[in-house]
Amino acid sequence: MQNIENLINEIIDSCETIIKNKNYFTPNIKIINVIFNEFKEIKEFYEFNKKILLLSKPVWKLTSIRVIIDSADYNYDSKLFDNVRKFKRYTDTLDEKLIEYRYK
Repeated sequence: MQNIENLINEIIDSCETIIKNKNYFTPNIKIINVIFNEFKEIKEFYEFNKKILLLSKPVWKLTSIRVIIDSADYNYDSKLFDNVRKFKRYTDTLDEKLIEYRYK
């Protein structure tokens, strides 16, 4: 779980850095805001419940994944997008008792 916690924090930090940096141009700012908000919620839920909050199972576990697939410009922010995909892969390996789904 430590790897997942670290990755959540890294994703949030990356989003904050991009959002706050007015000198950095990205066409993905709306997507980054979606990722930022979703992962803040995941972090808060985890800190309180010790479970990872996901959207639904089995296909769309994260809103962020759907938004990246549908709208992201991969010429920008690819490390952040790779980390979101990595997080999804980690959650694929978790025991179900460590996961809570918003929609079942």
